[in-house]
Amino acid sequence: MRVTVDLPSMLTRATDGAKHVEVEASDVRGAIETLLVAHPRLRPHLFDEAGALRSNVLCAVDDEPTRLEHHLPPISDGSHIIFVPSVAGG
Repeated sequence: MRVTVDLPSMLTRATDGAKHVEVEASDVRGAIETLLVAHPRLRPHLFDEAGALRSNVLCAVDDEPTRLEHHLPPISDGSHIIFVPSVAGG
């Protein structure tokens, strides 16, 4: 299945400017691993040293918020996975 991973502008340095990356995968984990193989510089921005999604990063699959260590929603051809790092400020 063809899946699009959407990334915020602040992470496009790690994808050579690409804000939308298309990958082939049959599930969410496969899509993320394919993304990280193609763009390994994303890994430290999205995942900690133990491989868990960073606590300040939000992930949604087809507009359904998810934590990757819990229930993963199914994907279908044309699904979108979105990563959004929260930004602190004052």
